[in-house]
Amino acid sequence: MRLLTKALLIAAIICAQHLVIAQNDKGRLTGDFYATSQYYQANEALGATLLPGGERVGVNTALNLNYDWKNLTAGLRYEAYLPPLLGFERRLDGHGIGNVFLSYRLKSFELTVGNFYEQFGSGLSLRSYYEPQLGLDNSLFGARLKYYSDAVNLTLLTGKNRSYFDKDDSNILALNADVSINSLFKNINENLIVDIGASIVRKTEDNTTGIPDISESSDIISLRGDVQLSGFLFGLEYARKGEEPHTLNQFTDKNGRGFFLSTGYSTKGFGVNVYWKFIENMFFRSDRESSSNITSGINYLPPNSNINTYRLTTLYPYATQGNGENGVNVDVFYNIKKGTALGGKYGTKLASDFSIIKGLKTDGPPEDPARFLSFSDSTYYANWNLEITKRVNKKLRYVAGWSYIKYNRDVIEGIPRSGFVNSLTFFTDITFRLPKRRFIRTELQHLSTKQHLGNWAFGLVEYGWSSNLSTYISDEWNYDSSVHYYSLGLNYRKGPTSVGISYVRERSGLICVGGVCRFVPASNGFRLQVNTSF
Repeated sequence: MRLLTKALLIAAIICAQHLVIAQNDKGRLTGDFYATSQYYQANEALGATLLPGGERVGVNTALNLNYDWKNLTAGLRYEAYLPPLLGFERRLDGHGIGNVFLSYRLKSFELTVGNFYEQFGSGLSLRSYYEPQLGLDNSLFGARLKYYSDAVNLTLLTGKNRSYFDKDDSNILALNADVSINSLFKNINENLIVDIGASIVRKTEDNTTGIPDISESSDIISLRGDVQLSGFLFGLEYARKGEEPHTLNQFTDKNGRGFFLSTGYSTKGFGVNVYWKFIENMFFRSDRESSSNITSGINYLPPNSNINTYRLTTLYPYATQGNGENGVNVDVFYNIKKGTALGGKYGTKLASDFSIIKGLKTDGPPEDPARFLSFSDSTYYANWNLEITKRVNKKLRYVAGWSYIKYNRDVIEGIPRSGFVNSLTFFTDITFRLPKRRFIRTELQHLSTKQHLGNWAFGLVEYGWSSNLSTYISDEWNYDSSVHYYSLGLNYRKGPTSVGISYVRERSGLICVGGVCRFVPASNGFRLQVNTSF
């Protein structure tokens, strides 16, 4: 593997050198760059500390380069965590090539060697992806062969999961097939779209735990289908996982299973979607002894909770419970027509979503059919949002709404006997357009609860000097403890490049992306962010 890494790196550098000589004749180079750096200041009132070891400056940065020439694509990503920012795993500390690959396409085939990302279906059996907000990169290092046609897409791959700047020891072998029924049978109703798929993924890992009788191989088999007809859609995926004892499931030897259903209907001005997810013992790990929920994941468990974006609604996010959960999510939107009493001149948009996630029934034998898709009496998380979006005139637009959350800290944060948090948040977001592409935007939010940290208020004012330059000031105030987390900053954007300079005070808590979460300690200091692409 080390020899292959060096060979791929040398090949990618040669491709870049060809580009410098004659990009127009020899290919095209694209890429992106991001960097986030923070200067930390300790603050006892906030609970903010310096970096481990007493360092004050942390840097997360990455340069991604891709070179295309005819049927060949080469790429690499150089990463540096010097040291990583607070909240990121300390084992990221260092720098080096985090991703390098070569890909060649020939007619209906594509071969990739090196690091690559892949997803089968919704991810229940396999998903490798990159999420820098979490410090997550579980790319596979190995080889992948794809076959494309109108009717059938096939993927065969083998490799090892990335783990920080190294790789896990286990080997992953996988096969996936996606079939378009419409392409196979041309006489199907043109309003009917049917797709089916199947996957099998095997992980093989030496048993170094000292626990006898642990199988070195574990498999996931998944089947799925999607149907669309005249505004209706229906999708179903089922996965079955063999025995796979590991740290996150307390080395249980029972099988796992997952069920994901999505259905909905949409027409002009109205839509409703319903999602149901059941998972039991579905963590699939490339390192059975790792306790990290960020690294070593082979599969992905799609979140089934509402996606909240306003600051105080993210105070209590949901982290997917891979050992077992059963939940339903319902999204509804409705557009009130223009010219009506409630719609006004520009119309009014209404959106509501509701989710509830519970535990699984544990009485009876594990293979009892009555336990499948069953709900327990234990609630893990519930969320109900209502949001109104209204354009009053050409200059004034507002969003207003509320969010109720019931949050089980015992389960989500793993803190025994910490109980539930019941919170109600009201929010409004008002934007007023000014001449010469200037604007002023305000946010006001209030979260009330009798549990945990108590009541919060949040206010933000943002002023846009032009289409390129804006500044803001905000304050997140826990007024039951009289602690303020205020921020102020300046943002500049020109084409694909953005630069942000700010002073921030951030509370501790979970940051979650797609149901995967990391804990972020309280921090205080100056931050610089740079993003660009070319």
